[in-house]
Order: sequence, then structure tokens, then C-alpha cells
Amino acid sequence: MSGERYVLLGLAPPRAAWFEALAQWTTSASVAAEFIKCVSAEEVRARLASSRTHSALIVDAAAPGFDRDLIDAAGARATPVILVSTGRERPTWGPELGCAAQLEPGFGRDDLLEVLGAHCLAVGRGAGLPPLLEDSPAPLWQAPLFAVCGPGGTGASVTAMALAQGLAADPRHGARVLLADLARRADQAMLHDSAELGPGLQELVEAHRLARPAPGEVAGMTFDVPRRGYRLLLGLRQPEAWAALRPRAIDAALGGLRRSFQAVVADVTGDVEGEAECGSVEVEERNHLARAATLTATVVVVVGSPGLKGVHSAGRLIRDLARAGVSP
Repeated sequence: MSGERYVLLGLAPPRAAWFEALAQWTTSASVAAEFIKCVSAEEVRARLASSRTHSALIVDAAAPGFDRDLIDAAGARATPVILVSTGRERPTWGPELGCAAQLEPGFGRDDLLEVLGAHCLAVGRGAGLPPLLEDSPAPLWQAPLFAVCGPGGTGASVTAMALAQGLAADPRHGARVLLADLARRADQAMLHDSAELGPGLQELVEAHRLARPAPGEVAGMTFDVPRRGYRLLLGLRQPEAWAALRPRAIDAALGGLRRSFQAVVADVTGDVEGEAECGSVEVEERNHLARAATLTATVVVVVGSPGLKGVHSAGRLIRDLARAGVSP
């Protein structure tokens, strides 16, 4: 390797056995690597954001803060994630989440070297990023997604209901149409006179944070609306609950819905500003439900009202959507 070695980030609960073993291997040079121990997911993100190159992030499945967003942060810096299982997970659990590989608890030096050789690049110095190792496989099939939004008071939520009911009447969809309330101030529970508080969007996103629920499990988090022919995913119980939803888990949840139904109608808030537009990561995360739905939708429906003010507000929303990246 001409003096090159692996630069490994590590994250694990206190006193994890493999953490100590890996430190011993790197200290004794039985593994040609530099091992950087991290005490929290925030430290991992800070090190990934630096200009230094890392060969891999090795993370314990039981580590606090380990989720899809941490995997995505590593992927954005071309750093493969190697998951160390607790012994209770399936052998394919890590790769399903986006990890490059999964090691069993009590793995040996040879097991580690085999994984590093297959998935990681050795580096000589901490400048520049290694090339991406491989592209993520595209999903085989996803249902069409119709995102419906509009300025407040224009009837976007009722329009979403009408669209879902019309799609449900089409036999091509096999009575597998979902109306998903993704608005920050969710009204679909009120409009449907729902006596249930959950499960809903919050439970769906949490279920996708570290797993890929089967279509039956996803459908079990929705409610049948027999008079209209579709199923309903209840929205946030409080507007401020968006803070508990992580962006990559939201993306995975949307993918789960599109794998589980024949058509998905999303009722979203007409706020799509992101960091590029306003300079705030917090605002982008607050608006991620709307951004994720509109940026991946098959069709975006903008609902407006007549009159000078209505046309002005609808035009402004269409402009905001285009600035966010929705194709005109």
C-alpha cells in the first residue's frame, strides 16, 4: 500500500468488546489502520464534515444516535458504513439500511480485513475524498405520488381527498390508494372525523428509522375510509412534532408508502424553503416533509383561489416550488 493505511471512525456503546479489540489491533499494527474513537453521533458528524478523508465508519448497532441519517451523513462524504451487529439482527439488516457490510459480534481480525479490503479505500493523507465505491441500486418499482399543496385556505386538503377518491374509483389501482397527511398542521383527521389519534405519520417514520417494514406493516399504520375507497395515514398530532422526524427516515417512509400502495396522494404544506434559499438547516428540516414529497412526486398539484390575491399567492408558491427543484 506504499505507506497507506485505513483511517477508521468508530462509534459504540461504552465498554463494547470489539471497540477495545480494534484499538489493540491498530495500536500493535496488526491492522494497518488509524482508529479514531468517537463518543457520540455528533462527534462522528463533526469529523465527517472536516476536510479529512476517512476509509470507513464502523458503528455498533446499539450505539446511541445510530440511524439512517448518520448513514446518509457518512455516504455524503464517501465514507462506507460497516455495522457491527448485536447478534439479534438479520444478516442483511445493515445492507438494507445502506451500510456497506455487516460484521457479527466477536468478529476477528481476518473478518475485519476482509470487509475493509472489499469495501474501503486505504489513504495516505487526509486531503481529498475517495471516489464513490458504487451507486445505490434504484428501487424496482414505486407507486405514483401526487403531492397536493396550496396557500392556506384554498382547499388543498379537500382537493387531496377528492383526488384520492377519484384514483380509488379507478380499477387499475386495485383499491390500494392512500391519502397521506404530510402537512405540518395536519387537518385530515378532522376532515375525516377520525376518532383515532394513531398510529400515524410519526409512528411510520420511526418504524423506518432503522428498518424496512413490510407492506403489510405499513398498511397496518393506516385506516380504511370505506365511503371514499382509500386508506388514510393520519398526520402529526402537534405541529411541533416535526422536530422528532429525521430527514432520511422521512425519505425511507415515503419509499415504504410507495412500495405498499398502488397510488399515494400526499397533502403537504406549501412551505418548501431550504438551506439554499434561506441559509437555515433548521428551516429545511422543518419543511422536509413538503420538500421530500414535492421533489419526488410524479405530479405536483397547486391549489389556488380566484381573485388578485389568490392568483398572486398561487404564482408565488409555484415559483417557490421551482426554486426548490421541482421541474416546471
